[in-house]
Amino acid sequence: MKFSEWLHEKYNQWNRLFGGEKNYNDFAEYLDIPATSLSNWLNAGYKPRGENISKLAGKYPDVYQALGMPQPAPAFTSIPELFAQTIYEAIERAGYQIREQHIDPQSKEAERIIITVFKEHGFTYEKPNKGK
Repeated sequence: MKFSEWLHEKYNQWNRLFGGEKNYNDFAEYLDIPATSLSNWLNAGYKPRGENISKLAGKYPDVYQALGMPQPAPAFTSIPELFAQTIYEAIERAGYQIREQHIDPQSKEAERIIITVFKEHGFTYEKPNKGK
């Protein structure tokens, strides 16, 4: 099912609770998102990103499945959205590169890729000092 179809279904379910008297602007208000974003998701093939995903997940936790995304770990929900999204993107990119290059995820080469990708996303890494 396409995301837009999933969202139409959620709107229809929600609207039935009010006897069909609500409109898309009301639904956008309920979701705490701009009506233009809702319209783009329903009609133009766009998908939500960042904070809007979190807002949708607050009402519909299955939004991640509808978007083809893994459910975020609880730790990701307790940090600012920008950090969570950036960390998630870095993890996805590093994992993709490791899979595409058929590299053992436990290898030094995989570690190098992860460190490089995280650096590209603004993070730095220091090896833990095992002597402490």
